[in-house]
Amino acid sequence: MAYRFHPIIVLVLLLARPLAADDTQFELEGDKKTDVTDGEFVTAAKGKMGVRAVRLSTCRVSDAAFEQLARWSELYGVYLRDPAATGTGFKLLKDLPKLEQVDLFGPNVTDAGAEAVSKSVGVTHFQTGSGLRSNGKPYQSRLTDKSLNAIATMPALQFLTIDNADITDEGLKALAGSKKLEWVLFLRCPSVTPKGIAALKRVRPGCDVRCPFEPKNDR
Repeated sequence: MAYRFHPIIVLVLLLARPLAADDTQFELEGDKKTDVTDGEFVTAAKGKMGVRAVRLSTCRVSDAAFEQLARWSELYGVYLRDPAATGTGFKLLKDLPKLEQVDLFGPNVTDAGAEAVSKSVGVTHFQTGSGLRSNGKPYQSRLTDKSLNAIATMPALQFLTIDNADITDEGLKALAGSKKLEWVLFLRCPSVTPKGIAALKRVRPGCDVRCPFEPKNDR
């Protein structure tokens, strides 16, 4: 299943600290007909050490796979784009000392998933949301203001992207307490208004907040 992303999301990825050439990366990707199962993931991961970046796409992984990820103490980036992902398995990664970057997209990503990610206190870059179907139409979002309440508790968070979520201006108020937040992008969040963004900017003038209804700010 293909996902299509706004060009600014690519920019956020580029802003993230790049992997060094000698870093160990682990990637698995299913196709439109065949998903990668937990068993296949565990088999492929067996014996690997020092993994720093994991990219999984169309892999119907559950907590069994996250148990493997939790063994990789050098892990700093997890990039999960999957139609089955809820994100709740991230609760098993909260004690990883170097986890900084999380990319979690899929039509079943939940508030509970965002809360699970928020327990990893070292995360500096977080991108999440339901994203788009292969035809460019958005999925029905499962993310609400509860996600922002959890995200606002992340003490190291600097960069945040939320694509396709049912969040509101009221939910944005929680981000006022996110002291290290430097850059925020909201895409396809129809209940977020210019008024809500302006209110957030007033209380966090040092934070660059961007939305598609602000074309003058598009890069």
